[in-house]
Amino acid sequence: GGALLIVLVVGGSVWFVRSRSAARQAAALQTQVVEETKTRLSGDLAACEGASDAEVCREDEVRQAAVRSRALEICDALSGDAYASCVTDVAVKKESLESCGALEDASLCRDRVTFALAKSARDYDGCGRIADGVLKKSCQGQLIGSVLASGRACASTHLSQEECLVIELRAQAVKAGDVSI
Repeated sequence: GGALLIVLVVGGSVWFVRSRSAARQAAALQTQVVEETKTRLSGDLAACEGASDAEVCREDEVRQAAVRSRALEICDALSGDAYASCVTDVAVKKESLESCGALEDASLCRDRVTFALAKSARDYDGCGRIADGVLKKSCQGQLIGSVLASGRACASTHLSQEECLVIELRAQAVKAGDVSI
């Protein structure tokens, strides 16, 4: 009994130390990525100086750099709508709802991340958690094919009875090899 307890304590300690070490390494790597991105970005921003719309160029370069590096800190160089757009794009890329917390009004960010999560998981029901009606319909529309292919009843989706009938008739036509149906 005592030997088992010692093994468990030692094993747990080793796991704890390794997990903390891995977390520190990941944080150090992210810091390095952010610093390298900022260095590269300063050169990209210099190229915006001669652009016809230097501010739009600057905002676009910052947003692209933030998304590439998946680093919200890069968005701090922006303000207003440009900042919100940057944070949202990074959150979508990271598929991280928590990242939306950097915004005062995070509803669009949360909806776009929820859309990305539903799409990557092929989770039609996940689309139902999207508040924005247009975005929800778009999500459902993109995932409806996989839902129906899985054998789920059309009536359990967002489609109307007429739309379900059309889909059923098309399926019958394909199965029968008869496009006149």
